[in-house]
Amino acid sequence: GYRFAENLLVEADGSWAAGSYVPCYLRAYPFIFIRPDAAADMLVLGAEIRSPLLSETKGEKLFEGGEPTALLKDRMALADAYRRDVLATQAFGAALAEAGLLVPQDAKFDFAGGESHRITGFRAIDPARLSALPEQTVLAWWKNGYLAACFAIAHSQHRWAELLRRAERRRAPNSAAA
Repeated sequence: GYRFAENLLVEADGSWAAGSYVPCYLRAYPFIFIRPDAAADMLVLGAEIRSPLLSETKGEKLFEGGEPTALLKDRMALADAYRRDVLATQAFGAALAEAGLLVPQDAKFDFAGGESHRITGFRAIDPARLSALPEQTVLAWWKNGYLAACFAIAHSQHRWAELLRRAERRRAPNSAAA
């Protein structure tokens, strides 16, 4: 969304809009891998015990005969994928910053009713700087997936228009009531 605490891909009933990507950490919830000690090389599966998704009296079992069930193994795999993706994202972000590709941006949205909204304080990949990367960096980024990620980010820019259409549809009932 363009406003605080707003997600334009979540419908009024709390469901995700058709075709939307549901983030891995939400699919793994209420489980997450944690490192109890920053220096330790061990991970522990944590769970938000008060989550309404967990119950001691109903639903599917997490353990059977002292072993994780298929359900728990699936959630553990999602939690591990999320953990690995966070580490990869941090490394990718550091590489973008080190290469000097991130530039400050702002965006202005003009709505049909004449209102506008400005978003500031975010950074984007500068296409000219990306094109000017040294050949050895391009090759390394091709091999580790960073180049593909840069192109995916550039390609995702067309999604702004869809988000604006969603925002406009949500604003329409509010504007009529005002």
